[in-house]
Amino acid sequence: MAVVPEVVETVTADDLVLRMLHYPNPGGKPVILQTGFTANHLAMDMPVEGYSIASWFHARGYDVYVSNLRGHGTDAVRSEAPADCAWTFDDFVAYDVGAIINCVRERSGQAPFWVGHSMGGMVAYGYLQGAHYEDVVVDQHWQRHGLFDWELVDDRAPRIVADPLLAAERQSQLAGLVTISSPPRLVWETYITWWNWPLWLFDGDKFWSYNLIVDQLAHDTGAQIAVSLLDCIPLEDVVDFMTTDIRAIPFVGDLLADFLAWVFDEIADSFLLVDIFVEDNMDDEVLNVFVTQAFDNISSRVTQQFMQAERKHGLRAYDHRDPLYSPYRYGKGMDLIALPVLFLSGQCDKLANDHAIKVYGFDAVASEDRTLHRVMGHGHGDIVLGTDAFDVTWGPVEEWIRTH
Repeated sequence: MAVVPEVVETVTADDLVLRMLHYPNPGGKPVILQTGFTANHLAMDMPVEGYSIASWFHARGYDVYVSNLRGHGTDAVRSEAPADCAWTFDDFVAYDVGAIINCVRERSGQAPFWVGHSMGGMVAYGYLQGAHYEDVVVDQHWQRHGLFDWELVDDRAPRIVADPLLAAERQSQLAGLVTISSPPRLVWETYITWWNWPLWLFDGDKFWSYNLIVDQLAHDTGAQIAVSLLDCIPLEDVVDFMTTDIRAIPFVGDLLADFLAWVFDEIADSFLLVDIFVEDNMDDEVLNVFVTQAFDNISSRVTQQFMQAERKHGLRAYDHRDPLYSPYRYGKGMDLIALPVLFLSGQCDKLANDHAIKVYGFDAVASEDRTLHRVMGHGHGDIVLGTDAFDVTWGPVEEWIRTH
């Protein structure tokens, strides 16, 4: 008999209610499933027969939680967020991850496993580094006392810093960490230059080692300005519009609907899709449900951080452009992670380069118990939702969790 999940709530240190789905298995080992940058909980609990990762783990005896970071989720499972998408990657790390872990620990009485896809694994990296907000000196100004007495005064504001002692404490809060397509640094194994681009015509493997579209957008001044002028990037609203029955619009409804259908088909058949999915690995219904239901609006500030991470070759704390504070670099704190870790990477992942996951993740952590599993022939999305994902990805993940 199918189990009906319950909605669980927890409150962050900055007083936001986060919501997650719980598939209860009393006494079972707790597993937290966390989705990535643009996705909500439905990516881990796909409403397509045979594709719910949460149900799959639950059927194997695990106590499963599918979490939503701030601003993500649908309907009754949507987590709260500040107005106007005013949150950053740092807020996920400093507030959300800890609130979710503490909630699961209190409810289950056990240390859970964190299983994160893409950004869902990257936020765990930051948390386990001891990253948190602390008042630091960001600027200074002269303040007058009396007629001739001046004093140089520090201006302080909360900014992200890492604490090795806090990092050591946080290692024990989890039984283990599983990250899937979660690069500690946004770098490519190969870059296109004016002198090497002809080689790409003859070496097919290099196609998977670089993402021209993402790299160019991150460096494009117009794209940077456009993102900085927005509060939210309304992916959810765009999808709602494109999937709404618009044929009822007088005069132009049929024409507009046919045009949008053509746009969808062209995107699906173009090279753009391969940046997210290896098409041959995807079921059409799963792909359709993912695009129409699992997408969420995203914060412009988080987007700016990822664009800057591409330009700087490393993810940094949000840049407030402080004269005296240099934003924390998450990629440089990987050696503070010491708990058991399983890294999974996709050979054909054009968003999370598998070479970067090995060099800056697997090779960089202090964990004595660490494993790297490379999934051949799979990209960023199909590594978790592909037709054979339960064999090539989730089977090895479950086996690793069971042995730990």
